[in-house]
Amino acid sequence: MKIVLLLNRTAGGGRAAHQARRAAQILGEAGAEVSLVETRSMEHTAQEAQRATVDPPDVLAVVGGDGTLHAAVNGLLRAPSAARPPMGVIPCGRGNDFARTIGIADLDAACAALLGGARRRVDLGRTDAGFFLGVAGAGFDSQVARRAQGGTRLLSGAAAYVYSVVRTLAAFEPVMARVRHDSGDYQGLITFAAVGNTGCYGGGMRIAPLASLEDGLLDLCLVKAVSRATLLRMLPRVFGGDHLDHPQVFYTKTKWVDIESNEPMEVFADGEFLQTVPVHIEVLPAALEIVSPA
Repeated sequence: MKIVLLLNRTAGGGRAAHQARRAAQILGEAGAEVSLVETRSMEHTAQEAQRATVDPPDVLAVVGGDGTLHAAVNGLLRAPSAARPPMGVIPCGRGNDFARTIGIADLDAACAALLGGARRRVDLGRTDAGFFLGVAGAGFDSQVARRAQGGTRLLSGAAAYVYSVVRTLAAFEPVMARVRHDSGDYQGLITFAAVGNTGCYGGGMRIAPLASLEDGLLDLCLVKAVSRATLLRMLPRVFGGDHLDHPQVFYTKTKWVDIESNEPMEVFADGEFLQTVPVHIEVLPAALEIVSPA
């Protein structure tokens, strides 16, 4: 069995390199032929993922967090479907939301999945700027993602997200926007719109708790205008996915979402900047083969 480990050395505050060495040892002792490829940037990660489609291994395993996975997926999707190897993950980023979604909590679980896990075809989200695995958001949550990306290097997971929420909240105002989907059209002030292929972001916040990787649909969670105090009170409920009954929350499943605004708004997905609005987001069913726990 041939496994390529695609390593982002900077992921998880530098812990990724150590995890990659341990993974290579575990996989090698189990009889796998392991190659390690290190990357210097997100674009380099995408390039190396695309390069892996020339002579595809049995599994391309990404050693890093959601951002590294995001780059690797966008590299893989540059190649024809038949050339793409199944993708695995060894989580060592700050959030690890995709790994959490597919049931991989640690290195042992990751290696077991690489060696003998189930192969599944999962959906992706897509915009004009590229593909994403998890949740795309515009509005308050994209501002939080921007802050988390640049200013919370000493924190990880939900702690980094909560810190960024508190820092962002002080100056945030709802934005006038139009959000369309395949069963309706909302125009008015919004706090944010989150479009989930998976259910969680921010290190385990279940913003789209009904989302599935294999239903051919995206989950839209639209939070209309709320006060800062209300938004802060809602935050703990999001960790349990218990926010959907709030009167200012609209939730639906859809194949596509369009977001427009007269004010500048960024769109982030998998913790990475995608583009600014206007944006068209659509689902790409069964676009990626992954390995997950059996």
